Amino acid sequence: MLLRKAFATIILMLFCCTVYAKQGYKIVLCLKDTGHTESGQQYATLSLAQWENLLTIDSVAVNKKGEFIFSGKKNLPPGEYIIRYGRNTFEFFVSSPAYMYEKYILEDNHIEQIRGNKENGVFTRFQNLINYGWKELAGAAQLQQKIDSIAAVTEKELPSSLFLTMLRSNTDNPELLEKSLHDKRIIHTRFGKSLAKKFFKEIEYNSNDTVIRILDSLITNAPSDLKPPLAADAFDYFSTPRIMGQETVACYLANQYFINGKLEHPDKEGLFTMKAFVMFNEKSLMGMPAPELNLTDTSANASSLHTLIPRGEYTILYFYTDDCIACKLETPQLVDFVNEFNKGVLNVYAVYAQDNAGRWKHYIEQNFYIYNPFINWVNVYDPQAESKFHLLYNVISTPQIYLLNKEGIIIGRGLNVKSLKELIERLQQEKDDLHLFFSRYFEALGSQDSTTVHRGIDTFYQKSGSDNALFKEVFSELYIFLKNAIDYNLQEGAAYLGEKYIVNKSELWDNQAYVNGIKRALQLFNMNKLGDKAVDLTLLDEAGAPLSVYDLKNDYKVLYFFNTTCGVCTEVTKELKNTYDHYKAAGLDIEFLAIYTGKSRQEWLRYIIANNMDWKNGWDGDRSADIYGKYNLESVPSIYLLDRENTVIAKDINPDTLKGLLEMLSAAGKKN
Repeated sequence: MLLRKAFATIILMLFCCTVYAKQGYKIVLCLKDTGHTESGQQYATLSLAQWENLLTIDSVAVNKKGEFIFSGKKNLPPGEYIIRYGRNTFEFFVSSPAYMYEKYILEDNHIEQIRGNKENGVFTRFQNLINYGWKELAGAAQLQQKIDSIAAVTEKELPSSLFLTMLRSNTDNPELLEKSLHDKRIIHTRFGKSLAKKFFKEIEYNSNDTVIRILDSLITNAPSDLKPPLAADAFDYFSTPRIMGQETVACYLANQYFINGKLEHPDKEGLFTMKAFVMFNEKSLMGMPAPELNLTDTSANASSLHTLIPRGEYTILYFYTDDCIACKLETPQLVDFVNEFNKGVLNVYAVYAQDNAGRWKHYIEQNFYIYNPFINWVNVYDPQAESKFHLLYNVISTPQIYLLNKEGIIIGRGLNVKSLKELIERLQQEKDDLHLFFSRYFEALGSQDSTTVHRGIDTFYQKSGSDNALFKEVFSELYIFLKNAIDYNLQEGAAYLGEKYIVNKSELWDNQAYVNGIKRALQLFNMNKLGDKAVDLTLLDEAGAPLSVYDLKNDYKVLYFFNTTCGVCTEVTKELKNTYDHYKAAGLDIEFLAIYTGKSRQEWLRYIIANNMDWKNGWDGDRSADIYGKYNLESVPSIYLLDRENTVIAKDINPDTLKGLLEMLSAAGKKN
């Protein structure tokens, strides 16, 4: 009987605890000096943090005791709470939904917890330290020591508290940050947003692919309520990146999570801004082929960006206006930079982004004085914006500077002249280091016959083929190194590489335009190969009389293809004139045939006179000779050396190489 009564009593107690468990909250703030309560402190509000906003849930007036008393019958949901009174604020945490009774005394230089839970007691100590106590410490080291001590206690005794999550926001450990960002309670904190930004900062120095993978993991594994703000904040962070090219990450996030409707954006206006960002950026991201522009130049002719690109090592795409203050600062710096550039041929495609032709041409005359012969500078505009260059290249403000490589791939965007210069210098140094390695590698192979060169290329593939990104980086640069080599077997190696590892593996290369360019280069390389008989050309001389390559009966013949608009050609012409005069005087039976590739007969004749070109000169004015179909003239100048039977001894060589060959031929002739 007694056992039955005891059992009934226990059941009744459990029932009462369940039914009558206390609900609600009571938060009391006691202002120490009630006689001097400011007029602005007559009322106080209690708010719950909402990521970057505050949701007001209660308001009270100060009582006669100088107290603010907030109370309610429902438990406060977990989160960070802020009480505002006058210009002052007070914070506390709710880590789990339960009845809460907190009481504090607030003084000018101290907060005292009279009643409350342990988490807010530790948090009170922290606030006292950060707001007031630091003044009494010896320095930053002692302050950090105190903070570390509080953190250690919290870690041990309150491992699931929101306060601990806040403390972890100061860590540099991405794994801890990510763990905190998976706590669904932080959506009701103000530090959640800064914690997310800290996380983005910790991962931003990875490659775009790695950043995207990490963010996908973060968002996918986050609580459902946290997914939209995390994804939206990640987009905001990477849409104005500190690391060049991370607009790619922002576009991915926008398309992957919001534009497709997978997540609802926290802000409708923010969604509109996001869509506009993607529309203006997605066609000109880092690593993408530069969209074609075929705009009007100062002679009212169409000038193609894609046609210009192969003529230089790099192409600068410069969008500007004549009334832009920033452009007035950048333009002279750009002009100075390109005029001083001495590391190869550089292209500039300068796009005037307004529609006034008169102001445009005046600006060119006043600002674009280019004297460096190794610069191909093209001025264009699009008064009706028919090309949609604004959308293609994010030209919503000027100046805009892009850098393209020789394959037309965007390798720099959002640049100013200073960062442009630094980028080119860094890329050039990396390229020089890589080319030096290639040079030493092929020298170490010994014999430079084609079989050895092919074997060396195959070895490179064996070492890098398993990593597609590394493979493309190495082989695109190795192709350039071999193509530009003086030794013909190395040049032939470029053709071998291009066919076997680029054209025949086109599925590994993202840029099909690049693959098609290699195909075209292979076709051109196979024209007039070394040891083959050069194709004849029937041209016209200065007087309009027929002139062909085969008409020349000298022991050696130099074919020199040039254009009057080519700055490099001007310098090469001077060097070749000196070479011609020297070896003619030395008794070498040689003739030069300079072939003009342009269309203006008057410009050609003026050029001949200005440069004292007293060798053979020809041109293909009506294109009946089909010089472009028979010779590799993708870029000029281009130099070939033939013998009496018109056999190709050397092709695509520079003036120094030509002089070296002629010196050997001259010496051999004297011995005989």
